[in-house]
Amino acid sequence: MARVTNNDNGFKAFWDAYGLKREKAAAEAVWNRLSAADRRAAIAGIKAYREDCQRQGIAMKYAQGYLSHRRWEDETEYGQMEKW
Repeated sequence: MARVTNNDNGFKAFWDAYGLKREKAAAEAVWNRLSAADRRAAIAGIKAYREDCQRQGIAMKYAQGYLSHRRWEDETEYGQMEKW
């Protein structure tokens, strides 16, 4: 898992881990509004979110959407994830 270092606010770690490189400025603006705990949770939730999207055959949201819709908090077991 990507690690947040002391010399940044963790956005680079998130951006690198998320993988879908679209609309970086919008994603970073949302990231800057999150608490440190939410930032850690957002990074930790990427893998489960990606796997759930693959299992359902749907595209991942751009990083800004993942962050602003707090997708790391969604249930990911067998279609219980909120549809968008």
